[in-house]
Amino acid sequence: MPTLAPSTLPGSLVQCLEEDGQFVIDIPARPRRFIAASSGAVTLLVGMLVVLFYFIAPDAPGFAIIGMSTFVAAMLCLVCLGLVQVYLTRTSVLVTHDSVVIKHSRFGREQLEHYTLSGPTRARQWFPEPKPGRRMQPLGIVIEAKEGPARFGSSLRQGELDWLEWRISRFLGTARDDDAPLLAVVAGEVAGNRGIEASLEPWPPPYESHVRVEDRGHETVFHLPNTRQTGTFTGIGSIVFGLAIIGGYLWYFWPALGGTELETGELVMICVGGLFALLGIASVLNGLTELFGAKRLTISRDRIVYRAGVFGLAVWWTLRTADVISAGSWTPAEQRRNAADGGGCIRTARRDIRYGHAVPRDEREWVYHEVVRLILAVRF
Repeated sequence: MPTLAPSTLPGSLVQCLEEDGQFVIDIPARPRRFIAASSGAVTLLVGMLVVLFYFIAPDAPGFAIIGMSTFVAAMLCLVCLGLVQVYLTRTSVLVTHDSVVIKHSRFGREQLEHYTLSGPTRARQWFPEPKPGRRMQPLGIVIEAKEGPARFGSSLRQGELDWLEWRISRFLGTARDDDAPLLAVVAGEVAGNRGIEASLEPWPPPYESHVRVEDRGHETVFHLPNTRQTGTFTGIGSIVFGLAIIGGYLWYFWPALGGTELETGELVMICVGGLFALLGIASVLNGLTELFGAKRLTISRDRIVYRAGVFGLAVWWTLRTADVISAGSWTPAEQRRNAADGGGCIRTARRDIRYGHAVPRDEREWVYHEVVRLILAVRF
């Protein structure tokens, strides 16, 4: 096996070094993700506390207030401790053909785990126990060993896990260059992929396709259908749910909103209820977008943009084309998730674009192929 320089995915902080029969992985801490996740947890728990004492039990005795406050504080501490374990831990992994050593560094303290490999093995993504009707998300990388499964990488995104799974398995001799994610052609690691040439061949569109492809020379635009055009009408439930939340908010708070003077408790409850009202508005807009929205996926040499909008309002997601490591169905080809196909997905190490939920099933494979073909064409 040739010696390789340290390598990483574009846009990822994970570093790898393969040298002298050893494969070293460095997964740094993610303080920004910790701040984002902990802020969400704090907001949720404080909101629950406010709703409890100002809405459900405004006349609760003092001991009840103290008890519930203590319970919420304990829950908050447990959540933050769990987030520290995931996002504020630096993990170093040493993989050889005989063993795996994992070192967790957290606030100056180190924890070592040693595992012995028995025969040929490969890395794979670690999923929780499957539940019917629920999409399973991977929790990290696992390598089977004599002492039990060696698990790490719980802070990594799907794109990083896809790449790292193949990278470790290739070092252990149970995967080849051709097994790499089709778009994960990292300089110096994969000289070529036999699937690239086949993927550059265009496929004819299905008869009377709902997807319109527009070639603008410097970019290609996929005009994707909404659920009204395909006849599925998905989104009605989201609209009804949102209208119910908005109606409940107005019904309960309308008398208070018409008052001239508001007490502190009423003002707090109006603000907290307003957050739920915003959730209802977002639900209504999401349903309207699914039913009547215009959705476009634009692929160019520099970037990939997915835009969805309705009535002049739009949201969009942008990825750098050079950072894409996989594209295709949202459900992986290995069928390791017990969930229905939710559309297409374009992945980088840190972010995803999910598109085409309303595209009919008999047209999806054609759309996936054309998206991959165009990304390969502009990159290679």
